Amino acid sequence: MLPLIAIGFVLIVGVVFGLVLLIVPGIILATMWRVAIPVRVVERTSIGDSFRRSAELTCGHRWAIFGLGVIFGLAGGAVGYALRRILALSLIPMVHHGVLAFAPIEIFWIGDSVLRIVTTSIGAVGTASIYYELRLIRDGMAPEQVEAVFA
Repeated sequence: MLPLIAIGFVLIVGVVFGLVLLIVPGIILATMWRVAIPVRVVERTSIGDSFRRSAELTCGHRWAIFGLGVIFGLAGGAVGYALRRILALSLIPMVHHGVLAFAPIEIFWIGDSVLRIVTTSIGAVGTASIYYELRLIRDGMAPEQVEAVFA
């Protein structure tokens, strides 16, 4: 678990630093390192080797990976915006038996949390799928080899 936390930390720091520089370097790093965590889990590489292997696997496919990220980001943002607008209605003052009251804010927070869980899960499955496809293209990896990791 500690190597995964370290990879996550290095990834975030590198991408944020790249975004601060000129935005484009951060996007490039995020795309290059998209599969660093699956590389670490499946291939049991060191932290540095996870980043190198991720860059190797994504080489030649970065525009497609970037496009998928944009599509996912836009779709998730649109659904999230719509759901948050609907959930915000739960915060509109209501009159109940002549008393002004607010609907429970918990409805909003629970709905928002469920949305975050769903989008994070879809993102994780998407990253695993990208890793699988890249391994299949680059190494001719069979589905049984990926399945063996999770068995």
